[in-house]
Amino acid sequence: MRTLYAGTIPVEVTRKRVRNFNLRVRADGTVALSMPQRATLAAAQDMLDRHTRWLEERVRRCEAARTAPHALERGWFALWGKKRPLLLVEEAGRKRTRLMENERGFVLMVGAGHTSDELREQCDHALDARYRAEVRAAAPALIARYEEILGVDVGGWSVRNMRTRWGSCTPGKATIRLSAQLAAYPPACLEYVVAHELAHMLERNHTPRFYGIVRTAMPGADAARARLRQPPAVDEQPKRSPYLVYREQ
Repeated sequence: MRTLYAGTIPVEVTRKRVRNFNLRVRADGTVALSMPQRATLAAAQDMLDRHTRWLEERVRRCEAARTAPHALERGWFALWGKKRPLLLVEEAGRKRTRLMENERGFVLMVGAGHTSDELREQCDHALDARYRAEVRAAAPALIARYEEILGVDVGGWSVRNMRTRWGSCTPGKATIRLSAQLAAYPPACLEYVVAHELAHMLERNHTPRFYGIVRTAMPGADAARARLRQPPAVDEQPKRSPYLVYREQ
């Protein structure tokens, strides 16, 4: 393994049996590059130089995510661009964590006696599950709509917990993957990512033609794309005290 730099960002470079360069930012903000066995380090450095700004933005997002207060401390989480109140309830004897919704907001039901780290982990699992369910429910209509607009057929789609990208497409198989985290953003952002990934079935690379296709298919594409560079919920300040907990004996 070698270390190269994209600007000031260190990148772990590993040769693997892959056809193309694969660049990814891990959840902890570190960067890894897989390169074909026969590719040169000069080619790898050239790729990093061309993607430095992209990497800087992704690493910044990871750092912001690590330092931002957790949903439990904030007392809210983002759902479709809105801040939704989140109350933690510790219930003696409860075996399974459950995220429930009522007229006041959301309640995370957990068993009693957990550490703060365990509560955070259980909260993350519950919110991830909710996000996946929300995107799975919203995506089919959008996929059908943009199949018709773009004149393409989707062979399959899935929702995944992708932290460093909003979606991906495999044009050869006509399949797309959507990030569950899109459920934190306004609905137009999910629509944009669907249109974006389906457009890759017509143009694989991010060329001017590609973005022209996306803008024609979705007139609000540029605004939705810009919105994805902001925090998921920016509409109002939270009104709840941090880490509201109700313990049931």
